[in-house]
Amino acid sequence: LFIVVGETVRARNWGLNGYERQTTPNLQALNALNFGNVTACGTDTETSLPCMFSAIGRRDYDEARIRSSESLLHVLARAGIAVHWKDNQSGCKGVCDDLSVIPVDPPAAAGLCSEGRCLDEALLHGLESVAEASETTTVVVLHMLGNHGPAY
Repeated sequence: LFIVVGETVRARNWGLNGYERQTTPNLQALNALNFGNVTACGTDTETSLPCMFSAIGRRDYDEARIRSSESLLHVLARAGIAVHWKDNQSGCKGVCDDLSVIPVDPPAAAGLCSEGRCLDEALLHGLESVAEASETTTVVVLHMLGNHGPAY
């Protein structure tokens, strides 16, 4: 299972969500499951990621409770599922602490990285080996840079 996280994307501008212009044709071609009726807990990655992967959520948002509770990814790992985080941004903000983190490898993603930043396509490099090496159900989270501005 791949979970693609783009917490900075404006859902209303996604073709998958019915936007008048098809802005996500490659995702559309995959017939992927899209959760379109979502709202972030904040306008920054530091707030949004922990909230997105917590059972507490936006309505009852409480940073202290969220940070002291187990993330969905940790629950999956405790249930015996192999969980991997691959990041093309500013880190997982605690969501993947003590879990497998797969770095983006700029040399392996030739032509996709420049001046310390990589296109999100670089997240796909090396995923075959993760799938092949797994002997159990596997979840891989791909944290996209997307249209993200400065890291914060």
